[in-house]
Amino acid sequence: MSNGITPEQDERNKRLIAHTLYGAQLLGIYRRNPMQEMLLNEGTPEERQVYVARKMRLYGAIAVLVLGYMAYGYFSPGPARPLPVAPEMVDAGMVKDVQLHDSTFTTSTTVTTSVGVYQVHGGVSASAGDSVKLKIQKEPIPLRSLCVESQIKSVCYSLL
Repeated sequence: MSNGITPEQDERNKRLIAHTLYGAQLLGIYRRNPMQEMLLNEGTPEERQVYVARKMRLYGAIAVLVLGYMAYGYFSPGPARPLPVAPEMVDAGMVKDVQLHDSTFTTSTTVTTSVGVYQVHGGVSASAGDSVKLKIQKEPIPLRSLCVESQIKSVCYSLL
């Protein structure tokens, strides 16, 4: 035993140095390091202890960096989401006529206004003279609706 390094510790250090050589050769990262060869064959136990301690600090620092990078990726917020875009409301005139089309499986309504004719899903409750607006939503998905502002109720109906 020299300077507090037991023969078992020295053998452990030799194995670590030898495995470092072997692992690096398998990965093809670099060729044999002459310093490692010298440490294995001619070095003192103290030199091997210093070398192994330096390598362990290096590997520990690399592990901390990798784990820190992974933690940063996990805990960092993603890209900022854009603010929602308000739907566009276009005047579609006044209601002139409402015709209900009821079939076995669906119900639709044709709404005739002073500006145009619109077909919507479902039954529309409106009367002549009620105000109509066309609602155009671009996000999250494009959607067009006909909004009827009547005295009974104000509701938007999706266009066919």
